[in-house]
Amino acid sequence: MHEFAIAQDIISSLEKNLPEDFAKITSIDIETGAFSGIVTDSLVFGLETIFTEKQINSVEINIKKIEAKAVCECGNSYNLEDIFELCPKCGSAVRELNSGTEISVKSVNIKEDNNE
Repeated sequence: MHEFAIAQDIISSLEKNLPEDFAKITSIDIETGAFSGIVTDSLVFGLETIFTEKQINSVEINIKKIEAKAVCECGNSYNLEDIFELCPKCGSAVRELNSGTEISVKSVNIKEDNNE
């Protein structure tokens, strides 16, 4: 379950980059590529477990899947549904993936202080 290790890395990065505001996180938006190998439910479970261990409750975790896109040697750009899919224009398997293998934290929302 490499998703738990990924969740740990995400949390560590948030703690490092938001030292003053880490405990104020209300939501996190993550994008994962269709061919990233990430099991979304496992990643959510890992993040929720770590947030709970750190006594940060009610963090909304939003994960969006990004389509895999490729450019064939013939120049055709297309979306991939399957890693073994051939170019729909020329039938070639020689291509470069432009998206679909990534994972990234797109945004983190933090609770505002209303000290009046």
